[in-house]
Amino acid sequence: DTAQELMALLTPDGRILEVNRTAAALTGERPEDFAGQSFWDVTPAARIPETVAALRKLVEDAAGGTAGQQEVELQAGGQRRQAVASV
Repeated sequence: DTAQELMALLTPDGRILEVNRTAAALTGERPEDFAGQSFWDVTPAARIPETVAALRKLVEDAAGGTAGQQEVELQAGGQRRQAVASV
């Protein structure tokens, strides 16, 4: 839980099982506040449709056994940031 990277553990349909403190801090919430919520609705990615589509595909591919990564854009605190999503 001390990683500087944003990390989330998801179900195949995108429900959050767990996020690390770094990910929670980006939104100002506590890690436990995310459990059971849809990743697509509550993350900084939710504000950018292209990012949501790219992340959904990554998660779908991972559920089918294919690992991958994609550069995505996040929006938090009024700023857009680039990130690399890996599954």
